[in-house]
Amino acid sequence: MPRDAFTGVLYYELSHDSLVPSLQAAGGVRKGWVMSLNLTFIAVLIFASFQWGLPFLQSYFTIKNLNTDLAALQGQEITVEFFKLQLARAERTVGESAKIAGIRERYNDWRKISLKDSILTLNSPYLVRADSLLDVLRLEYPEETIVIDSLIVALLQRKVDEVRQRYDNLVHVPGVKPTENNYETAVALLDSAYVALEKDVRITELQSDLAELRGEVQQQKQLAEEVKRQRGIGSAQLKAAIRVREPLNMTLKGYSSTRATQGKILLKSSQILQSARVFANETEMSSQAIGKETFKTGTVTIPPAAQKVIVTVRSIDKEGNEVSNNLTFKIDRMPLRHTAIENLSTEKVKNMIKKFDFYSTDKYDSAKKWSNPNGKGIDNDFVLQQSGWVVLDRATGLIWQQSGSSNYMTFADAQKNIDNLNNNRFAGYSDWRLPTLEEAMTLMEPQKQNNGLYIDPIFTKKQRWIWTADKRNASYVWVVGSDDGFCVNILVI
Repeated sequence: MPRDAFTGVLYYELSHDSLVPSLQAAGGVRKGWVMSLNLTFIAVLIFASFQWGLPFLQSYFTIKNLNTDLAALQGQEITVEFFKLQLARAERTVGESAKIAGIRERYNDWRKISLKDSILTLNSPYLVRADSLLDVLRLEYPEETIVIDSLIVALLQRKVDEVRQRYDNLVHVPGVKPTENNYETAVALLDSAYVALEKDVRITELQSDLAELRGEVQQQKQLAEEVKRQRGIGSAQLKAAIRVREPLNMTLKGYSSTRATQGKILLKSSQILQSARVFANETEMSSQAIGKETFKTGTVTIPPAAQKVIVTVRSIDKEGNEVSNNLTFKIDRMPLRHTAIENLSTEKVKNMIKKFDFYSTDKYDSAKKWSNPNGKGIDNDFVLQQSGWVVLDRATGLIWQQSGSSNYMTFADAQKNIDNLNNNRFAGYSDWRLPTLEEAMTLMEPQKQNNGLYIDPIFTKKQRWIWTADKRNASYVWVVGSDDGFCVNILVI
């Protein structure tokens, strides 16, 4: 017992004495681990702040300040040079971003309008300043050729008008006879303007007028001949500049002879035409950029059933020369076939689809004999008529049922349905028929529409299949499927 008790006491004493420092050590380890975790968390926060927080704040305040600077620039509180410097700094600090790009775009829009307005509003004696601003616009925005060319013409006209006004004040004051001093001043004025405005023919006309006033017959005759020569050169150049870029033929959709059509013309680019006002049938043509070039474009009205159209293009250049050119266009209408064919081969279908660039997937044409999955189709112009019972396509002149039959029909059933429609004068018409394949293909859209079909949503979803009047042979009829956008010939039962 004592031995056992001693042993137990010894065991207890040893265990107790050993356990205390062990617990202390464990507590120290736990405290050190927690402190280490706290330090790591703090380090992560500091790292995140430097990595993301500070850049975010820097970007936020940089963009905010840049917006403030742009507003100050527009309010003429700071200079353009200062704003450009701030914009460059912001781009270096923040880097390229959508917000920086947006501010730059707003600045460029404002800058171009500001330069243009300043050029147009500066008057004598500040026209030299206007020239300088035009040079700035040309340097900073060389791609704005349309605006620059129009400003060159406008600025030149203002300079000529200023010279003419000063000239009239010298020699054409009503009731006042010009003195010799007036004449000499007028001579100096026109000589200077002739050089400064690069021999503008309108200045030569004033010189001719002055010679006539002074009784210098020979001089006046020579100047009049020079005016005629310059006008002739200008007119010839202007007339030669009027060249059609496209189209040589006007392709018009539809074969209706009951309505007029709009045709588009596009004149070739030239420096002369860019600085001229161009009219087609008395309607001024607008300028538009195509790629890196600028063209004059306009639309003309084509009479119904016209086989050709003559468009009179009247042009006036910056010096007042005016010429007219008659441009003749052949009218290529889209003559859709509306008579059925009993033996419409796949080769003929292929040629027809290619001709009109109809869309047709190759789902049922694995050999790709007639499909055209890259086809663009035509630009339909649909409108509901007869209380929505029918759809008129003003691009082709065709009238369609807005909704198909509720149930699937065989080819024979479809023909019986046509008879019923005509007997009942559906929508007021008694000439309903099955369409030809090319007529039906005009409905195909190159992408699936929001009705889930390859047909305009103006039609109901019942229009999934369209029987046509065309046959490949006695046993196969061509159909058009709007559920997948295709045409195929199927066996008639």
